Amino acid sequence: MSKCCMSNKYAVRPKQTYSYNFRRASRGLGHSRPGISLLELLVTLAIVAMISVAALQLFNTTADGTRRLQEDMVREEALEHCMDLLVEDLAAAAANNIQVRIKNVVLDYERETAHLTIIAESGARRAIPSRLVEWVAMPRDEFGDLVLYRRVYPTKNRQTTKYIPMCEGLYSFVVEEISDTLLQATAWAYRDLENDPRRLFPVSRKFCLQRFKFYSDNTQVKSRSQ
Repeated sequence: MSKCCMSNKYAVRPKQTYSYNFRRASRGLGHSRPGISLLELLVTLAIVAMISVAALQLFNTTADGTRRLQEDMVREEALEHCMDLLVEDLAAAAANNIQVRIKNVVLDYERETAHLTIIAESGARRAIPSRLVEWVAMPRDEFGDLVLYRRVYPTKNRQTTKYIPMCEGLYSFVVEEISDTLLQATAWAYRDLENDPRRLFPVSRKFCLQRFKFYSDNTQVKSRSQ
């Protein structure tokens, strides 16, 4: 082997240098993992807003339904209590053979109201009334409904005794004979505060006519628009 080859073999070679461009690498990393654009953000916010509005409407509808159901229950319980008290008054009248007088009146828009009077007689001939109980449903024009009142008084203090409101929100109140032996009192009430005549519920009670003296008077009142 020649000296020339030996010298090339063991000759010191220069070191290789490597350069790394961090800016270019960061650009490549950014292009490989893109961010959210403004349009995508707006679309996401719009979808979230639509879902929130739908949920709020569902909550309001459920709350309104619950509120109306509670109002219906309160009105029905109040009307049931009034009719039960009316039953007690008539039962007391039947036990003492007391007179019961009823006057039914047809109001405008084919609504009806009744004025029921229970008369307790005293004296040797039982001709002097000593105690009266009145049930009457009076129209309330500002609300378009009827209010059921009750008044109990001795005949001597009749002028000083006031009517007590027992139930409101009624559409009609009727006391009538349904047969030769039965008397029925029926109250129709609105189901909500809008007083919609298409949404009514009835509460009725029946009584035996043979247990007391009964007098009926039906009267019709023309509509104000006629």
